[in-house]
Amino acid sequence: MKAQDLKKSILQYAMEGKLVAQDPTDEPASELLKHIKAEKERLIKEGKIKKEKPLPPITKDEIPYELPQGWEWVRLGDVVNYGSTGTVDNNNKLDENTWILDLEDIEKESSRLLVKNTIKHKSFNSSKKIFKKGDVLYGKLRPYLDKVIVAEEDGICTTEILPLRIYYGIDSYYLKWFLKSPMFIQYVNQLTYGVKMPRLGTEDGKNALLALPPLAEQKRIVEKLDEILPLVEEYGRNEEILSEMNKKLPKQIRQSILQYAVQGKLVEQNPQDEPASELLKRIKAEKEQLIKDGKIKKEKPLPPITQDEIPYDLPQGWQWCYLNNITTQIHYGYTASAIQSGDVKLVRITDIQDNQIKCDNVPYCDISEGNKNKYLLQNNDILI
Repeated sequence: MKAQDLKKSILQYAMEGKLVAQDPTDEPASELLKHIKAEKERLIKEGKIKKEKPLPPITKDEIPYELPQGWEWVRLGDVVNYGSTGTVDNNNKLDENTWILDLEDIEKESSRLLVKNTIKHKSFNSSKKIFKKGDVLYGKLRPYLDKVIVAEEDGICTTEILPLRIYYGIDSYYLKWFLKSPMFIQYVNQLTYGVKMPRLGTEDGKNALLALPPLAEQKRIVEKLDEILPLVEEYGRNEEILSEMNKKLPKQIRQSILQYAVQGKLVEQNPQDEPASELLKRIKAEKEQLIKDGKIKKEKPLPPITQDEIPYDLPQGWQWCYLNNITTQIHYGYTASAIQSGDVKLVRITDIQDNQIKCDNVPYCDISEGNKNKYLLQNNDILI
């Protein structure tokens, strides 16, 4: 499995409640929802957030999988302040050391912060979103790029980044990993609008489902992901190195390794092995039996191998022989026109790629019953 696929599987496993053990003493997510509701009502009363139209109830048809005991399905807009964090423009007086974040500052998929600019080094003309330390910053433009980070300090960002401010009982890093999970990415990819510059719409984002565990379990999940995912990233780096080596490994080196093998220098010799001379005796006896049974024809003996023909010395127990000595048939393949359907497939040179037969594209051919015995391929036949 490739590193990226492994990471996706781990994240999905986590969001289904299968990554860490459940603890029945955890305060259930239903209690968190009561706290969140009370906090929102207080903030509305204090004029810090606006009262919004209630989101539709979650229907049974929307639920993608069953959650463990103590978890709850919720709508994202019900448990976070979805992007309503205020804006500024260049008319506002801001400290020159204020962090200013753009989408290109975040690496795709890994969500690694590539650069951290401040207003001192990067001016801005358009309006920016305000975010606070602990906000989850979600890249809503081209969301398939999977850019999500947790703000490590206050700052401002492009309006193409959505600050999600959490309420009581939501762990910022758990929310980050949920937004990077395969389930959420699939949901977003189905709903983004715009061909050249696809975006996630505000209402679609608010209506997205979030699998909400108890707070204690959220923290256990984050701790486990912090432990596992660096190992997956290391695995990915090694995978890339190996892939690059395979690309760069010259054909001559591969040939040298094969030559090393057939000269008996690749693996250690074992003097206890039965020598090849004994194999040749058994092969000879088998061929004589096949001739006697009429399954193969007796052929004219080949001349002995001379000293001048031998290209190099072999290890003890090895034997030079003719290819014809160890095969029952060596012949050209069958010549016929390819047809779209039939009983017998016709393997062509173009059907052999990377030392494998690409079976899906192999056509058929017409062949008489008399020719089938000669040309029909069997297991372990070698095609050159």
